[in-house]
Amino acid sequence: MPLVRIEVNHGRSASELRKLADVVQDVMQDVFAAPPGGRYQVITEHAVARLIAKDSGLGLPRTDDLVILQIFHQGRSAQQKTDWSFGHGRAQFLTGEL
Repeated sequence: MPLVRIEVNHGRSASELRKLADVVQDVMQDVFAAPPGGRYQVITEHAVARLIAKDSGLGLPRTDDLVILQIFHQGRSAQQKTDWSFGHGRAQFLTGEL
């Protein structure tokens, strides 16, 4: 069963956080074949200065609307890995960009 940590800067409404969590769950079911009834998510809000993510050479701009997802899941196929992108719709770990 996948465990998902969702890290965001403080300031989103409860409905925005729920929508974000719902979208993540939909992706977990579609891409990672998570069971429909299984949902393990932890949402953590940080003060703006406490969540830091710099560009790692891919030319992606960062804003305070940053969302960091950490997924604990074992056993993904190459096809499932192709759906994971850090930006620009490319799977940088498979293409060798990262």
